[in-house]
Amino acid sequence: MIYQFEFAVDDRYLEYNSAYSIKLERILQNTKNNIWKQLLKESMKAAHSDFRVPLTDTLFKILEYFKQFSRDKEYVFISSKTNKPISENFLPYQYKKLGYQGIHTPHGWRSSFRTIAAEKYKEHKFPFDVIESQLHHKIGNKVTQAYLRTDFLDERRELLKWWEEFLIDVV
Repeated sequence: MIYQFEFAVDDRYLEYNSAYSIKLERILQNTKNNIWKQLLKESMKAAHSDFRVPLTDTLFKILEYFKQFSRDKEYVFISSKTNKPISENFLPYQYKKLGYQGIHTPHGWRSSFRTIAAEKYKEHKFPFDVIESQLHHKIGNKVTQAYLRTDFLDERRELLKWWEEFLIDVV
């Protein structure tokens, strides 16, 4: 599940540390729209605006499932040892245990997503701006940024559905 957040939510995806401390209220308040509103000033470096992360239906159902394990705590992913959000070292440690150390990193999903989205453009047809927006990158020069008032939420939701299907097919 967190792996899906690595390349579905986070890895904006967001900086992967953000996925570790997802607050239930940020997701469950938005059940109608299935979004996760990440307040960047709280958790992201170089934040230039708050970021709405579209959640696919599958990912939302997974979050709903994980809600039962949060034991009425504030966060989605709770450490069984500390009752706090899981550590930022959790996934790197799991990668190491599975033999992926030096092969791939949790944060590497951002690069993988960007590269594969570029290579598969003819398949999905999502424009550069939508992909960059999902990574929460600034788009264009200062003039473009001043006039571009959309976050491409609906298009990004469709992009994440494509990404989800792509990953399922690869696995």
